[in-house]
Amino acid sequence: MLIKVCGLTDGATAYKAALDGADFIGVLFTSKSIRQIDLKSAIEITQEARRGGADVVGVFYDEELTQILNIIDTLKLTTIQLHGDKVRQYCTQLNKYNIIYVIDNDAKINVGKIDNITGNDIRQSIPQSLDPKKDMLLFENIEPQEYMRNNQSKNQSNQGQNNQNIRQDIQDFRYFIAGKIDRSNVLQKIAASDPDGVDLSSSLEQTPGQKDSNLIKEFINIIKKDRYGHFGGCYVPELLIEPLQDLASQYLSLRQNSVFNTEYIELLNNYCGRPTALTEVANFAQKIGSCARIFLKREDLLHTGAHKINNAIGQCLIAKYMGKSRIIAETGAGQHGLATATACAKFGLECTIYMGEVDIQRQAPNVAKIRLLGATIIPVKSGSRTLKDAVNAALRDWAESYATTHYCLGSALGPYPFPQMVADFQSIIGRE
Repeated sequence: MLIKVCGLTDGATAYKAALDGADFIGVLFTSKSIRQIDLKSAIEITQEARRGGADVVGVFYDEELTQILNIIDTLKLTTIQLHGDKVRQYCTQLNKYNIIYVIDNDAKINVGKIDNITGNDIRQSIPQSLDPKKDMLLFENIEPQEYMRNNQSKNQSNQGQNNQNIRQDIQDFRYFIAGKIDRSNVLQKIAASDPDGVDLSSSLEQTPGQKDSNLIKEFINIIKKDRYGHFGGCYVPELLIEPLQDLASQYLSLRQNSVFNTEYIELLNNYCGRPTALTEVANFAQKIGSCARIFLKREDLLHTGAHKINNAIGQCLIAKYMGKSRIIAETGAGQHGLATATACAKFGLECTIYMGEVDIQRQAPNVAKIRLLGATIIPVKSGSRTLKDAVNAALRDWAESYATTHYCLGSALGPYPFPQMVADFQSIIGRE
């Protein structure tokens, strides 16, 4: 599901929206909008949006063709949105760019003289110059399926009228929906319209014309439930889809649960040893000739000697709330395996650690500690016999045992919700 955030007015918000998972950032230049920006601001927004990983869309309403071409050239745009009777006439002149073509109740397309087609038919048609291989439609306050049914009926009633200016294959286009979309209805509108993307604007504002980064992130999390910003997804065997969806649902629910959060923080403070110290390393700064003050966030002082316990204790607590009795994990250097074995010992959970045969030989001290905590280590002898092979082995185990087992993945990788979970649990470092 593509997400387009339209009408941003500053670079910082554009960058944050892109990082949070927006695919497109729309910039407006018409004086009819309170979200109008000048070219200087547009340059900053474009740079920041692209730095965050999003594409930028120039949204045009009543501009002259020469002005549009100048903006496209200055911002190096590849995608534009035509959203007004005046600019919708420029489709042919602009067809080398990717076009998002807006269909709304006010659209009046000048397709020339068309016999036996009413004015309403003309308003509800799109130009032949649009290409479904690269261009998209945007339905604003119009239900797409109803529009397409009406279009099909009109096409059938006008058979024999060979007008070269109007496309007959609109069902081939990908499309956005827009207009009157808010947090309470966005999922229902997506389910009803089955769009390829959602265009959001005023619903992301606390103050008219000013986008709110928290609202943007909230919307993106609602729409892209299987993404962590631009990352994530569930590209796994069908057998793992159900356990991943169950884990995501339980995790999102527990993160709003005050009892869970209180217990997690208590464990961090009184079992793991948080908050950790912030130590200035003045000698190091002097040695490298830096005039800056340099500090170390001392995660090495945590129980088990590394930051890995922040995530392991959180995931094992989730497993406890979900009624799981067994934990599996992968480990490379051994720190995540040690942290997971420690958390399992705390909660009385069975623990199995997958570790590449090569890593077992290299990390003998951590292997001994893991076994001392009562965990079972299974050597992985396939592939390169290192971390990635341990991950594969753990996933295979989980596919067969998820009814009683939780997979405690140690890094911000793998299928959603693992990137989200790991990042959230490790965010305590930055918050402190």
